[in-house]
Parts: sequence; structure tokens; C-alpha cells
Amino acid sequence: MKSPLRTCLHYLAPLLTVGCATTSTQQAPPAAKAFEPKAAKFTTAALTIASDEWVGWYNGKVDFYNSALENWQKDSPISLIIQPEEEGGLRLLGHVMLTAGRRSFYIGDITKPPGNTIAGEYTDGNSLSTTRYVYTLNLSDSFITGTVKTFTSQGATGLFQPADEWRFDAKRGIGLAPR
Repeated sequence: MKSPLRTCLHYLAPLLTVGCATTSTQQAPPAAKAFEPKAAKFTTAALTIASDEWVGWYNGKVDFYNSALENWQKDSPISLIIQPEEEGGLRLLGHVMLTAGRRSFYIGDITKPPGNTIAGEYTDGNSLSTTRYVYTLNLSDSFITGTVKTFTSQGATGLFQPADEWRFDAKRGIGLAPR
């Protein structure tokens, strides 16, 4: 009589031989997919700031160019006040303390900004003089940076003199604006 182990090998040998002959070689694993970020995770809507977010008073430093003296006065204190206008726009008041006096400017009729930048021109005048303001302001959180250039014309000549220029950085004040 055959031993049980021998009987088992007798039946398994042909199966092992057939199995080895038909076994295919190992395939390399498929290449990993390249990283493709989902657009929604890495994009954001454009920054929009409502006009009332501009409203407030700001204190900071300004570099002032006096065109009459053809010189810069650096790091002078500046106060800015941005207020709403009745028509829905904004107005900007700036006051600079200089070593040889002080200067102020007023820009009105600023349209409601669609984002964090206000830019444009404003003309204010009467029969004796006209002042044209060219301005750009940027708001980021509670900080405002900007440039204001003022061109003045005396009398009816209509010729504007070289511009004075304000370049400033200011931070929103806390509490009530000074009067």
C-alpha cells in the first residue's frame, strides 16, 4: 500500500508542473499618477472691500515733495480721515505736519471702490485758483498706502504748476477720530 504522503505527491506533481509552466512573469506596478491639485482648494475669489471698510482715520508717516522748494521732507506725521459722502461715495482728508508748517488736502467724490484700490482724479477750484489731485490708495487689513499729487493753477491761465506729492503709509486708528 502506498503511503498517504506518496499518494498526495502523486496527484500534486502534475498540478505543480502545469502551474509552474503557465505562471506569467510579474508585471511592474502601474506608475503613480502625477499630483493634480483640485482647483477649488488652491484658488480664492478676488478680494473685494466694501466702501464702508475704508471709512475711518489713519495715522502714519509721509514723504512730502514740495515742488516750489524742489525738496523732499521724509517721515513727517500724517493723519488721514476717510468719510462717507451723502451720495454714496467717499471723501479723503489729509493733514501733514511739516517742519516748516503744515499742509492739507481734500479729495471728494470718490466712487465706491470695487476692491482694495482707489485711484482717480479730483478737481477743486474757484475763480482764483484750481487744484487737481491725482491719487492712488491701497487698503490691506488696517493699513493704507498711497500717493497723492496736487497740481495748482492760479487765476484764469489754466496752466498747472509742477506737482507737490505725498507718499504715505498709515495704520487705522483705534477709537474715535480726533476733531
